[in-house]
Order: sequence, then C-alpha cells, then structure tokens
Amino acid sequence: MDDLKTYHDMLLKTGQLVSAAMANGKTVKQMQEEDLLKGWESWATGFVTKDRWIQSIANSVNPPAPKNKQSIAIPLFYTIKEYGVAAAIEQYDRL
Repeated sequence: MDDLKTYHDMLLKTGQLVSAAMANGKTVKQMQEEDLLKGWESWATGFVTKDRWIQSIANSVNPPAPKNKQSIAIPLFYTIKEYGVAAAIEQYDRL
C-alpha cells in the first residue's frame, strides 16, 4: 500500500509540474530541454523516459488536434463504380 501511495504521489506531482508549466506557456520541447522533471529520474525506467512522460502528461492535459479526416468521396466513388449506388448508400451509412 505504501508503494501505491508513493506512485500516486509521483503521478500527482509530475502532473502538476507539467500542467503549471503549460499554463505558463511552456511547450513540451521547452519542458524537456529544461529538464522539468529533474529529480524524478528513478521513475524513468525502460520505455517511459522523462521526456516521454512529459509528452504523455501534456497530451492528457491538452490533447493534440485530430488529424485531418479524409473525404469519404473516394471510397464511395469506387463502391458505386464496383457495386452500384445501393451499396454506396449502405457504405455511407456505415461511415
């Protein structure tokens, strides 16, 4: 239970550090270059480095904008060409 409390404390404190830096206009790159999480090295093992942790927290606070969605016109065109309008209408409803 003590380990879990310690882990929870790390999550809260690192989250607060990144959130506060973002509120002050810092970018992820700036936080990484400034080594914002200095002192938390013992938690950075394996796949989750300090830089990746900063990026993860930043993404949870301010998720990246979705990538441009592709038009459904092209798939519908090929469906009409291959299978007809009725199939394209069904495809449109699914999309």
